[in-house]
Amino acid sequence: MGCSSDSQVAPLGEYFRGLGKTTYAIFDKQCTEESALIAGSVDYPYESAENGFENLVLKNTSENALRSYLSQLVSDGMWPQHLGVIDAGSVSFDQIKEKLGAFFKNNKAESSIADCLCMCAGNEIPQYIRDTLQAIRSTVVVTPPHEETVCAKEATGAEEESGD
Repeated sequence: MGCSSDSQVAPLGEYFRGLGKTTYAIFDKQCTEESALIAGSVDYPYESAENGFENLVLKNTSENALRSYLSQLVSDGMWPQHLGVIDAGSVSFDQIKEKLGAFFKNNKAESSIADCLCMCAGNEIPQYIRDTLQAIRSTVVVTPPHEETVCAKEATGAEEESGD
């Protein structure tokens, strides 16, 4: 397997970080050197275990979700004829991944992967996506000061004194 390179991620991270911005990078699997370069140029790097977002989704989304999405495409008349006739209920899971891989590649700019993920129940979405979104959320959701005080007191067992 060759080394993927998201060559603009590190320079863009450095640029925005230089402007005083908090920087995030979500990127495909990289060579060790490129991964380290990206990680060093942003505040929050999130590297996928897969090369290509399509591969991440196809390898880590449940069979049920992918089969349902393909079936929906066919029933809505959205399945392209050049990819051949397909019955989502009777083909193997490998065939579904192969056909959807071609579909995703041909429809990159048309939100096909997002549409697929929107049909998924929470646990059907790839773990990497769920973990990354949760990690990002934890960096941007600020706990209100009152809530921090209450949580700190609960954690230490301290009680508020009443001012009678």
